[in-house]
Amino acid sequence: MWGFPRAFVAGLAGLSVALASAEAADALLPDCASVRFPAPWHWHAASLGQAQPRPATEADGLRPLIEQVRAGKVVARYTSLGSSGRRSAEYVPDSVDASGGAFSRAPFMNYQDGDLFLVYPAVYSGPDQQPWIGPKAPDREGEQSGFRPVPSGITVRGVTLDGVRPVIRMAGQRAGENTLGQSAIYVAETQGVTIENIDVDGRGAIAVGKAGIYVNGAQDLTLRNMRITGFTGVNANGVFATPQTGGTLTLENLILSGNGGDHGPEHNVYVNESEADPGFTVRMSGSWSSDVYYGHLFKSRAQRNLLVGNFFMGGNQRPGGEQREAYLVDIPDGGILEMRNNILVKGRSGADSNGAFVTFGVESLGARPHALSFEHNTLVALSATFDGRHPLRPLFAPGLGRPRIAARVESNALVGACRQGARWPAALSAGNESIGFDAIRTDYTLVGAGRRPDQGIVGTPAYRHPAAGTVPRNRSTVGALD
Repeated sequence: MWGFPRAFVAGLAGLSVALASAEAADALLPDCASVRFPAPWHWHAASLGQAQPRPATEADGLRPLIEQVRAGKVVARYTSLGSSGRRSAEYVPDSVDASGGAFSRAPFMNYQDGDLFLVYPAVYSGPDQQPWIGPKAPDREGEQSGFRPVPSGITVRGVTLDGVRPVIRMAGQRAGENTLGQSAIYVAETQGVTIENIDVDGRGAIAVGKAGIYVNGAQDLTLRNMRITGFTGVNANGVFATPQTGGTLTLENLILSGNGGDHGPEHNVYVNESEADPGFTVRMSGSWSSDVYYGHLFKSRAQRNLLVGNFFMGGNQRPGGEQREAYLVDIPDGGILEMRNNILVKGRSGADSNGAFVTFGVESLGARPHALSFEHNTLVALSATFDGRHPLRPLFAPGLGRPRIAARVESNALVGACRQGARWPAALSAGNESIGFDAIRTDYTLVGAGRRPDQGIVGTPAYRHPAAGTVPRNRSTVGALD
């Protein structure tokens, strides 16, 4: 399941070339016509299933149950996650009303700072199972004066029992049955919320307003150990963050697949620039992103982006001409981008897609600070072109020549690199290497990869398969893995 077909190691025998620049690469790289690329192939996120708890199904016969824990004690139990349509009773201090669900948009908050919600394995489906995590929604002005309006430090944690974890399923639901018409999970003005070990599945939904998870005003939100999948059928994002979001958005050990669409377009992850926080940061690690339709595997306009130890897998055009992703990673407005120890794979995504693995500043480069660090990544080209005519390119960053943009593009391993026409369109600097297909192992480690002097890479997170997650690097070698 995890490995290259035999044809994958048939070309570029023994080639390992240090590239000083795009111009030097022209003289050293083989012509694409001479390279034996593998037959079209693709891994699917389902291949991670055995290493992750499986999502609950109706056949399991499990009933929804949520326990609210405060200071180590269960203070309430619920049978629904809540919805935007139901409201519970008037707020009574130090009381809990479970009638509207754990996270209904009620005129009071059932939770206090630091509460833990344990979500037990079951299928959570229907308009009463769409959580809204945010401040109270008062019925009358001044009704809630003196009571903290924004929850802080809330953790919503799925419980794994017998290898099964909870899933929020959108099957059969219309947009009006989404949380506030937008999503399966809506996180509004909050501070330090963590959601973990819960799957979100959009397969079978009739309409979804924006995304599987809609982030609107959250500060320092963490999404961890989750599958977010199946929203392509309703042209929706996997994760969407609005300009009101701030702090650090942490995406850790996620499986993102089967999302996206041509209404926008949509993506596995789409994060907007923060209007309130000039230091807004997206931190993504140990995650798998693949199988997006039309959009990108990761798109962010955030001021700062740190992508470390992830796996980005592009798809091949489907029979009938349906395209797959455009870019693997798109940072259209520049800013601060650090990419280390990522594995990026791209092939023939289709005539209306695009050949760039990673873009930086392709739409604008505004007044914000800009810097690019692209180091120790492994980029695998499974085709000379993305559409039969136009070449793949590892990094498209048209603004890198500007003096005010600091750029470091080093120690990357480029597998399947070849010349298509006049030159191979790459932004490269010293210490990158072109690697032959016979010099890469099935786990993406490289045979005989040269050591690098930058020992700072040792101990940094590298992607781990088959489970989404990371392991620390032990050596400073070219590419994403030791």
